[in-house]
Amino acid sequence: MKIASWNVNSLRMRFPQLMEWLKAAHPDVVCLQETKVTDEEFPAWELSVAGYESAFWGEAAYNGVAILSREPLADVKLGLPGEDESAQRRLISGRLGGITIIDVYVPNGQSVGSDKYLYKLEWLDRLARQLEERHDPAEPLVLCGDFNIAPEDRDVYDPEGMRGSIMFSDEEHQALRRILDWGFVEEGRRLGDFRLLAMDMDSTLISIECIDEIADFAGRKAEVAAVT
Repeated sequence: MKIASWNVNSLRMRFPQLMEWLKAAHPDVVCLQETKVTDEEFPAWELSVAGYESAFWGEAAYNGVAILSREPLADVKLGLPGEDESAQRRLISGRLGGITIIDVYVPNGQSVGSDKYLYKLEWLDRLARQLEERHDPAEPLVLCGDFNIAPEDRDVYDPEGMRGSIMFSDEEHQALRRILDWGFVEEGRRLGDFRLLAMDMDSTLISIECIDEIADFAGRKAEVAAVT
C-alpha cells in the first residue's frame, strides 16, 4: 500500500498540483492537512472522477483534514474524543484493509508560553490518551500529518539558536516522545520491505504490527512518505 501525507496549505490553491501528482504517483491513500475548505466546498466529485474516495472535515480559511483512498474508508471518525462541531478541524480517522489510518494537523502553538502553546500541549495530550485508551500497539495503525514539531537537532538549521523556541521546545519534544513511545516505528528504520521516509515536522508514524499488513495489502511493497 502506498500512503502519502501532504500539508497542502489550501486545497483550492494546490488542487491542480494534487490532481497532477495523483495521476503520476498513484497512491492508495493520501492524508491531507490544512485543506482550508468547508465540507460543502470540498471537491469530492472531482476526486471521485480521478478514482479516489474522500473523507473530510474542514472549515473556511483554517485547518481542515482529509483522507483520500482508492477504496472507501470504514468507521470514519471526526476529531478527538469529546470534540463537537465547534472544535477546530484537526483530526480524521478511518479503517482500510484492516489498518487504522489517523490524519492530524497539530496546532502550531504560536509562541512558547502563550495560550495557543498551552492548547497545543493539551491537544497532543488528548491525542496520546486516545492512542493509549482506544488503540493497542498490536493494532495495525498509521498516524500521518503535520505535527508542527521538529523532533531532533538534524531537523532544524540552527539547533542551538532554536532550542526552547516554538516547535523545538522541551515540552513539545516530550509530548511527541510520548506518542512515539506508544508503539510507533520512527524515521529511517527498515524492517523487511518497509521504508519510513521524511520524519520532520510533516510526519508519518507506523505501528510495528502494521508493517506486514501494509506489505500484504494489494500485494505491493509498502511505501509510506510525506509530500513536500
